[in-house]
Amino acid sequence: MNPILTKIADIEATASAILEEAAQKKAAYAGAMKQKADKFDRNTDIRTKDILEKKRAEFNAQTEADVKALEAQTKKHIADLRESYREHHAAYVKQIIINMTKE
Repeated sequence: MNPILTKIADIEATASAILEEAAQKKAAYAGAMKQKADKFDRNTDIRTKDILEKKRAEFNAQTEADVKALEAQTKKHIADLRESYREHHAAYVKQIIINMTKE
């Protein structure tokens, strides 16, 4: 019976060693995967920030161009209104007086 107990103890010791080695490999694999995930997250954050900065710059440039175009249109419109007033102010005044004296 003693050789059987010795064999069972050997099998148990071998199984324990296998389980311990598996746990160590699992921990090492988990650590490697964590490093890969962290590296992926950092790279993704960097790429995302770069894309956002590029899009923000494009948006700001487009907005600035739109504002400049609107300013130019406004200045032209004001100049046109002033020119129209210079040419037709007497008619405008006459029409205002007519409208005010109507019953």
